[in-house]
Amino acid sequence: MDGLLRGDYQSLMNGYATGISNGFLSPNDIHRLENMDLIPADQGGDDYYLNGGYVKSKDAGLAQQNKAAAAQQNQPQQTQPEEETPDSENRQSESTSKRQKERRAR
Repeated sequence: MDGLLRGDYQSLMNGYATGISNGFLSPNDIHRLENMDLIPADQGGDDYYLNGGYVKSKDAGLAQQNKAAAAQQNQPQQTQPEEETPDSENRQSESTSKRQKERRAR
C-alpha cells in the first residue's frame, strides 16, 4: 500500500529536491522516509540547506568569501628559492667545463 501512496519516482525525487533546497528537509529526513541508513551529523546528515535566492542582498557571496579566506589561511606559505652562492656557481662552471672537455676528446 505504501508504494501506491508514494507516487512515481520522478515526482518523489522532485519533492525531495525541493525540500532540501528550501530548507525544510535534511538529508537524514529523506533517509528516514526511505528507510535508509542515516548520514552521520558531522558529515552533514542533519544540516538544512537554503537556496541562494533566500539570502539578503548584502550577504550575497559572503559564504564564498569566508570559504576562500579559510582556504587561503590553510595554504602552506611559499618559500623563496635559495640564492646561489659563489661556490655553487664555481662548481656549476667546473662541471660544464669538464663536459665540454670530454666532448672535445671524443
